[in-house]
Amino acid sequence: GEDNINSSSEELILSPSLNPGEIIGSFLYSNPAYSLGMSFVSSKDGNILFVQKYFKLLILNISNPYEEHEIGSLNMTAQTELIKMLLSPDEKILYMFTFHNLHVIDVSNKEAPIRIFARNFTELIGNKLYSMALSSDGMTLYTLTEKAMRIFDVSQPKSPVMIYEKVASYGGGIALSKDNTKILVGGSKSQFEMFDVTDPANPQLICSKDIDQARNKKIFAITFSGDEDRVILGMNKNGESSKPFYLLNFDISDLNSPSLISTAELTK
Repeated sequence: GEDNINSSSEELILSPSLNPGEIIGSFLYSNPAYSLGMSFVSSKDGNILFVQKYFKLLILNISNPYEEHEIGSLNMTAQTELIKMLLSPDEKILYMFTFHNLHVIDVSNKEAPIRIFARNFTELIGNKLYSMALSSDGMTLYTLTEKAMRIFDVSQPKSPVMIYEKVASYGGGIALSKDNTKILVGGSKSQFEMFDVTDPANPQLICSKDIDQARNKKIFAITFSGDEDRVILGMNKNGESSKPFYLLNFDISDLNSPSLISTAELTK
């Protein structure tokens, strides 16, 4: 799976999915330079863990979680505060997005990862990344920042090309349908949009839904349901991380008119 930890914790704890209360392994990193946030993604078989700990990418073998060990690493440039990581379907390429940079890492040799592409996006509008998604064929990368949605052709990982850009105010969250033909994006003004991306270079708006007329809440996560007939999203007060959080469920069986099914306030 994939997750992000943004805290000063210096310990990563492993727990089996069938019994999440049991701690079976942990990694301790005492170097203060590594205590400024963590993000990680695992291989499909769950045996390899890619961990970005500020200035360093670590590749760990966790096939035996009781005796995990490092098999490879790559030093990153200063100020590499990670926001998101994605692993290509063939697990040979790792995409890493920071606040200002896209890094493409060749991880086909887990013992010797190589950075094959890096670009600084400070010249682009709204470069703070909220979320990203990768097509199932590994050819198209979708990114959502605070001020723009961008789509990249990554068929040649050594030279990604931006093929589409829409400048607008966005919140957090982008999700891709299983057949790679539709994307969901969350707006900063309490609105979500769905686009047809059959042609990724020319997205077409399918529908949009204004959720909060007062516009004082912000979407921070969005996804399709398993059968893709619903949109599930999380919201909270605009620009705040404090409670309450809201979980909303929309029926999209009629794409022309998404309808709210349920709302839950998460206070715990």
